[in-house]
Formats: sequence, structure tokens, C-alpha cells
Amino acid sequence: MPAVNGGVDQVQMHPENVILRYLRAQELSQKGIDGERVAAKAAMSRIELSHPGIKQEAARYEQQKKAAQIRAPATRSPTPRAPSADIWDAIFGVAGQAVRRAQGFAETMGNVALGRELAQHVGSSTKLSRSGSLVISIRIPDVISRKLGRLNPIQQRAFRDALHAKLEHEFDVLFGTDE
Repeated sequence: MPAVNGGVDQVQMHPENVILRYLRAQELSQKGIDGERVAAKAAMSRIELSHPGIKQEAARYEQQKKAAQIRAPATRSPTPRAPSADIWDAIFGVAGQAVRRAQGFAETMGNVALGRELAQHVGSSTKLSRSGSLVISIRIPDVISRKLGRLNPIQQRAFRDALHAKLEHEFDVLFGTDE
């Protein structure tokens, strides 16, 4: 394909798509973010190895393109460039991590709720025995006691915490500090 550069005809040695690919890689190597820059420089090196003289030809191509734009300015603005795949991978990676953390949090809170719910069925009372001793008792219904062996560690901790709160309430009643 003949190209005009300052009135001198020059033959374009490389296909236009190779030149454009080289120019895109060159732009990313200058304006991209860290990972993009490294990948773009590697792509430029590969293109330069497989297409000797591409660097000079790409520079001529850009000069011709700029000269053509000066002669005939564009009537519409260029289409915005879509973010590269690396950026999308990073965005979706962060979003996926946030979703997994939210799911983990929701699962933990569900386990806590189940442990507390089971503890609500446990009764507690305080009384004096015939001998004058103070008796604090906890009554765990049979249905609940059978479920206790199947609780996971989070559910067990929530169940224990709820029972401790019941016991604390009994002491508050005993000491007259119940609020």
C-alpha cells in the first residue's frame, strides 16, 4: 500500500492491523496501569521481533494520521475505550471477594441465631432448698438436648453465651440488680 509522507511515496511493509496492534500496545505501555504496562511492553517486543522495522513504520503511520486529522478535523468525538480485561478481572475479583465475605458473614449470623434460638427454650430458676441452700437450676428440654450434639462451634458458642446471660439474669435477680 503506498503511503504519502511529506510528498514522498513510501511503501507500507506491514499490514495495517499489525501496525495498529503495535500502536495500541505502545499506548498501553505509556498510559496503562502497572500490569498493563508490563504486558504491553512484552507485546511490543514480540511484535518488533516478528516484524522488523515496525517501530519506524508505526511512527510514520501516526505522523500520516495526525497530518490527515489536521487537514480534515473529525466531526464527532472518538468512542471511549473500554477498560482492558485486566481491569475487569480485578473489578470482578474484588466484587467476588466481597460477595464471598458477605455470604460468610450471613452464614455466621444464621448460626448465631440458631444457637440463641435453642437457648430460648431452656428454662432457669432460683430457689431456696429445704436446707436453706440457694439452688439455681437450668432445664433443657429433651428435644433441645438431642440437638445440642449436632451444633457447629459457632452455634455452640452462641448457645453457651445465651445460657450465660440467663445465669447472669438469675444472679441479678438474687442480688436485686435486675434492670
